[in-house]
Amino acid sequence: METQAAENGTFGIALPVFEGPLDLLLSLIQEHKLDIFDIPISFVTDRYLEYVDAAQALNIDLAGEYLLMAATLAHIKSRMLLPREQSADAPDGEAPYLVDVRTPREFADGHIPGAVNISVDNLRSRLGELPLDRPIAVYCQVGQRGYLATRILLQAGFRVKNLGGGYKTYRLFRPKTA
Repeated sequence: METQAAENGTFGIALPVFEGPLDLLLSLIQEHKLDIFDIPISFVTDRYLEYVDAAQALNIDLAGEYLLMAATLAHIKSRMLLPREQSADAPDGEAPYLVDVRTPREFADGHIPGAVNISVDNLRSRLGELPLDRPIAVYCQVGQRGYLATRILLQAGFRVKNLGGGYKTYRLFRPKTA
């Protein structure tokens, strides 16, 4: 880690992986550890303009890298703010077939209403129980088994999506009422 005192009295830190706060910010957003909605785009723009003014005297390549990072942040935020298109996989009103790929014990402890339980370990042997004419949504506790189930079903020709965050995320927004 390097610390630097700039001429204008500001303080800078350079880590081996990140070159400033916006590089770290971009990394956190891309890895889904930080919600893009919590970041005011004016902050990014102001920091970018300050950085470009300072970088013009130093190195144009450095300014180009910063521009790419700021453009990526703006692109991510604009995509999240735009309304989502209706998926071609699920026509209006057609709910996906919901499959909980956790163990039967986890399923018994709580599940999303309407879900059927087929553990990821038994999924290949029970493919015949799943509808081919309807989209399928799979979930597990947090996402890893859901991802594996999604790969299995895609390879078998199903239209499938993984509910990211799994049952744990569902429970954050739908706490048990009983």
